[in-house]
Amino acid sequence: MLEINDVIMRVISCGSISIDMKMLIWIALCFLAKLYFLSANTSIDVNPHNFSYLINNPDLCDSSEDIGLFVWVHSGPANLRRRIALRETWANQKNVPHAVGKVQMVFFLGAIHNITLQNRLVYENELYGDLVQEDYADGYRNLTYKAMSGLKWITRYCHNIKLILKTDDDMVIDTKSLFIHLNHVARYPEKPIVNTILCDVWMNRAVERNKGMKWSVSKNEYRRERYPTYCPGLALLMSPDLVTKLWENSQKVKFFWVDDVFFTGLLVEQLNVTWIQLGSLFHFGGNTLYTNFLELPNNYIFAHVFKYRNDVFYYLWKNMFKTQDLIW
Repeated sequence: MLEINDVIMRVISCGSISIDMKMLIWIALCFLAKLYFLSANTSIDVNPHNFSYLINNPDLCDSSEDIGLFVWVHSGPANLRRRIALRETWANQKNVPHAVGKVQMVFFLGAIHNITLQNRLVYENELYGDLVQEDYADGYRNLTYKAMSGLKWITRYCHNIKLILKTDDDMVIDTKSLFIHLNHVARYPEKPIVNTILCDVWMNRAVERNKGMKWSVSKNEYRRERYPTYCPGLALLMSPDLVTKLWENSQKVKFFWVDDVFFTGLLVEQLNVTWIQLGSLFHFGGNTLYTNFLELPNNYIFAHVFKYRNDVFYYLWKNMFKTQDLIW
């Protein structure tokens, strides 16, 4: 079969075709060549993640022991107290049911210009060894880069995970109740969770177009009027087999700053995953947080400490365990 370039040259050199006809044929062939090039190069990255590590701990998963729960946390560089709270409470190995196995937590962060704060992060990492920081600017509109950072890091360095819990640093999670519930809905950990996302599943949500609203999105940013099925990013669980697929997709899907939609919506919509609804287990903060999350009986497992305060976080944690003592 002749190459397209050869065909174009033969048309140009043919003496029996008029100049006008040659021009039309040349334009048509150039257009076909462009279509061919695009279709033959579907692997071209439209959203490359070419950021470098400022802090990295590539050996955290270097163990013969499987990681029963990988806790993937999006954290702000200044949120030291929140990270300490997670290390001391629900994400600590001693507070996760023994049957789950090893727990590994990693905090993902972006870059900052404050040298003093950066030095504190370096020192914090020397103490705990659980930070991953890339050189994109840490900020609200760059949370999609933070999600891609997590996908990239797990794909590169962590291949022995059984279950992933992705969350934010202002969440309190009742890990004991969580795994009791997972055993009920998915028979985990006896049965592996595969090709599955478990979260507060949001379906057919309208795109916010009102200017000035926090989640307002323009037509140029997102043309459709409704989002695909996705999860709010406060907390979700996913099977590890999805990570590499999502990482590969993330570089081929146009950047979209609403990270929850990008990460669990746009990257997922062609994968035919299984969704398990956990919406009734979430409490999204507010004035009823103390009473609703702690009162008996309740189904809440995930609590968002809205307008974060350390004393509120620890109060919920301590009283949650008093409540557990009455239930179990």
